[in-house]
Amino acid sequence: EYCEIETSEKFETIQQDIEQINERIEETEVGLKILLSSLKVNENTNTVLNDNGKAKIRLPEIPLPEFSGKIAEFANFKNQFTNLISNNDQLNDSQKLYYLRASLKGDAKLLESSSDNFQSLFNPLRRKALNFLKYDEKTL
Repeated sequence: EYCEIETSEKFETIQQDIEQINERIEETEVGLKILLSSLKVNENTNTVLNDNGKAKIRLPEIPLPEFSGKIAEFANFKNQFTNLISNNDQLNDSQKLYYLRASLKGDAKLLESSSDNFQSLFNPLRRKALNFLKYDEKTL
């Protein structure tokens, strides 16, 4: 009879241990499912399908180039701005003007006027830089 009681108590202890282990397994499984679903959400926000249906990675945003009026920096500014904004067919002239104004800092902001459109602001910047470069070549 003593053996039966001891065996029964051991059995109950083992049964309780098994139940606790099963509870931990279920908790871990739920935690893993939540983690996996959040990873899938993050993966979806970083991946976009292109026109061919292939996934492409969404890159971080490129900041607008800035131009402070220093002519020596204009060529670099012009190349970056042209590639990012001027040649972007998805932007209309008003949007391009907005981005151009946001890019101008310091002395370059003095060229702005309220009646500007994109070309009327961008072209004088180019002309001023070209005139300076021509003058600079003559002095060299």
